[in-house]
Amino acid sequence: MALFHGGADIYSPNGSTQIYRQLRRMKIPAEIHLFADRPHGFMGGPNKGEDGTAYDHWLDRIAEYLRQMNFDGRLGAEVDLMARYPNDEARSDTRKEPIWPEGKMPDVQTNQGLPYLEWHMPKELKTKAIQIIYSGGGHLTLMGATSSKRRAYWPIDDLDKLPCNVQWAVAIYPAYALTDGAENPNEKGGNEDDARLVPEFSFDLATCPVLFIHGDADGWAAMNSVTCWEQLRRMGIQSDLHTLVGRPHCFQRKAAPGTGSYTWMGRIWEFMNHKGFNK
Repeated sequence: MALFHGGADIYSPNGSTQIYRQLRRMKIPAEIHLFADRPHGFMGGPNKGEDGTAYDHWLDRIAEYLRQMNFDGRLGAEVDLMARYPNDEARSDTRKEPIWPEGKMPDVQTNQGLPYLEWHMPKELKTKAIQIIYSGGGHLTLMGATSSKRRAYWPIDDLDKLPCNVQWAVAIYPAYALTDGAENPNEKGGNEDDARLVPEFSFDLATCPVLFIHGDADGWAAMNSVTCWEQLRRMGIQSDLHTLVGRPHCFQRKAAPGTGSYTWMGRIWEFMNHKGFNK
C-alpha cells in the first residue's frame, strides 16, 4: 500500500501514520508520503518541472512504488549510484581539515581517533553540490535540528559563541531515534506504542522543518522518521516525509532506475521549492 496525505489536512495525517504502523506490524510492504502545509486535496500542478514540489509530483511516487514492487514487471537491475570517483586521478584535489583546533577537542580520550572533514574536488562540477548526513549522522542531524538551544560543551573560541540554529534539515534514514533501537537496530521495528523518542532530542523552540527519507525495510526502522515527523506536527512545524517500499539501510547506494531510491535527491529540491529555501 502507498499512503499520501497533506500535513495540514483537517482529516488528520496521523490517520495515515497509524495505518502505516499497522501495515508494518503485519509486515506488509508499504510507503507513506506526507506533504508539509498541504490541506485536504493536497495535489498540486504536475507540469511545474524543476519548480515543482513533492505534492506537485505525487503521481510520480505512485509510478515509482509500482516499479519498486515490480507490479508492472519492468523492475530493472540496480545500478551503483555512489561510485563518485573511480580512482584518485578523477579528483582535482583532496584535503583533510581537523574539526577541532589542536588540543581543544572536549573530553578527548587517550588514543581516540580525531574527527576531520575530508574534501574531494571534482575536475569538472556538473551538478549542484549538497551535503547530507545519513544514519547515525542522521541522528546528529536531528539533534542539530531539534536541540540547538542546548549546549553540548562550553565555548572554546569565539566561533562557538555564535548561535547554530538551523533553518531546515534533511534527515536520511536517521538511526537510534527510538527507545527500542537507541543503540542497535530497532528491536520491534519501532512499531509499538512503547517506542518513544530518545531524550537527547529536545524539540526546543528553535526546532526547524525537516525532510525525512527512509527505507521501509531498514533495520534502523522507518518509524524513527515517522515518529519524529509526528512530534514536529504536534509542535506546528510542518515537514515532509517519504518512505520507500522494500528498501533497506543505505537505500541509495544501489537502486533500479524508475524507483524512489533512484530519484530520492529530487525530494530535497522539491522540499526547498515548497519552503522557499532555495530562493
